[in-house]
Amino acid sequence: MSISLEENKETLEKEIIEILPQVPYILDQVGAAMDWVKSVKKEGEYINTLKFVVDVAKYVNQISNPNFYKTHLVIAALLSDLENPTTNEKFNVFRTASNSVENTLKKLQIDPKLSEERGCFKAVTIHLVQIGRESQELFTILLYNILCDLQEIISGMEEVEVKMPLTAADYIKILGYAGVMANLRMSNLEYSDATRKVVNEIEIILNKKVNY
Repeated sequence: MSISLEENKETLEKEIIEILPQVPYILDQVGAAMDWVKSVKKEGEYINTLKFVVDVAKYVNQISNPNFYKTHLVIAALLSDLENPTTNEKFNVFRTASNSVENTLKKLQIDPKLSEERGCFKAVTIHLVQIGRESQELFTILLYNILCDLQEIISGMEEVEVKMPLTAADYIKILGYAGVMANLRMSNLEYSDATRKVVNEIEIILNKKVNY
């Protein structure tokens, strides 16, 4: 029996909550971010965001201090696809003296001017290399975003048992991400074990699961 979108959404929401430390403040903050994204995204888009955030939450568990869970990384991952989230009054609940969520969002989101000037995937490469030199944590989260995007494409291909992208847009993404990863290999960035794991998963998809 196939799982409905609603059931899939509820399962992913539950998984994220179960991954988090069971601390009321953390649960309330992440819950508020999920509710916001759910209210403005189409159901399929929201589910894709949740899949990404499952990976991010697991990663944040690995890198967090027992006495300080890096909640701002999970919240920023949830809100990263929203347009100008920090200008919305709903963002007020996430404001802190350290501006941790705002600062994280700024670094996760690509400058639109860069995309206009250099093209989408060239901008992705430049952004990734810059972040990779500044923050291994944010670099890894950005790589998880690419991984989830590729997994969504591969899932559609596997459903119809083909190894070619199903749409022109998917084909462009595959080619674009292959170029991004090739440029990253030449950038001499240092990877943590967790980052290397994500890179390897991306490379497996690009090299073994799709023909292009």
